[in-house]
Amino acid sequence: MGQRNSLTGLVLAGGASTRFGSDKAHALFAGETLFARVCTALAAACDEVIAVAGPGRELPPVPIPLRTVADDHPGAGPLAGLITGMKAAAGRSVFAAACDLPLLDATTITAIASALESTAAAAAVPRIEGRLQPLAAAYSIAACRGPFEAAFTAGERSLQGALRSITLVELEVHGPMALALRQANTPAELRTLADAIRDISGSGLAGRG
Repeated sequence: MGQRNSLTGLVLAGGASTRFGSDKAHALFAGETLFARVCTALAAACDEVIAVAGPGRELPPVPIPLRTVADDHPGAGPLAGLITGMKAAAGRSVFAAACDLPLLDATTITAIASALESTAAAAAVPRIEGRLQPLAAAYSIAACRGPFEAAFTAGERSLQGALRSITLVELEVHGPMALALRQANTPAELRTLADAIRDISGSGLAGRG
């Protein structure tokens, strides 16, 4: 991604997993934890990978170099986690990912990060079926950190809400990229994604790239 350390991968692992019913980071998909799958995908596309988690949070082991930083505002949501990660990042930009994206791959990460680099926007955020996906998006640290911190200080806690304080390019995604960005918010959604990838594998089209 250009000069070394130009892109930092951030895994936001501070969620309570309320809808999932158990800790999503430890949930298994194709023999790997969701957390490990996301970290591995980020490592293939980024110069460093950082996990942002609440103090004392136990995260699954991963097969890549990983730095973990404590969320400055544990329990305050992904906006706070993203700000914490931006402070710790060595890169000029970050790719922020939730830990419930089992099909995330390096090709998708690179495409979104490249869309950011090719515009004057502060962020490149994919849109699937009309809904923005800010937890699978690329952000310029210089352009986003200040506005996000100001929004948080003013009481904003929603990452979707904080997006209104920056300029962004919205990426309409379909097909394989949309599948790569599908979140598993519940065990049923995780099973649906597992069935989808088995169908693709059976057709000989599988690959995480």
